[in-house]
Amino acid sequence: MIWGMMKGIFTGGKLPGYIYKSHIDYKAARAVINESDSADNIAFFARLFESILRETSNLTEEF
Repeated sequence: MIWGMMKGIFTGGKLPGYIYKSHIDYKAARAVINESDSADNIAFFARLFESILRETSNLTEEF
């Protein structure tokens, strides 16, 4: 699944196209798998998950 998301085999959208140095566009990135269904809800949980990872990780913030 990760390979498909990176290469754009599901909808043509590629995951790297939604990751920027300043932010990640989780809502628009939903198009990588299923266009925009539940995009707001999925983006909410992705941001929540990211914040938990940032709070609990000792790694650098570089992607």
